[in-house]
Amino acid sequence: DMDELYLDLFSEHARFAREIRLAQRQNKKLIILVEDDKIKSLSDVKKWKSKRGKANGTVLFDKMMKLKYAYDVDYRFCSKENAGLEIVKLLVNYSEPI
Repeated sequence: DMDELYLDLFSEHARFAREIRLAQRQNKKLIILVEDDKIKSLSDVKKWKSKRGKANGTVLFDKMMKLKYAYDVDYRFCSKENAGLEIVKLLVNYSEPI
């Protein structure tokens, strides 16, 4: 969810940055799937407000865009109910032949 993504990008930034760089070194496409019923696109992130504190969507959006352009990170948004289907779609569209 958005709160977890915020924590990954700010509180746990060092670990998350290592994972992003590892994916890039291995020529892997990193797609972050975010479960949220209200957020449907990157532009919606700007309107987000954390349930847990002072985090805000504008700061999160800026960080997400930096990662998008620096490391070619993509974001997909879906409801919790559709997460399984979205994962299958991503695997079908981005999987390498065996």
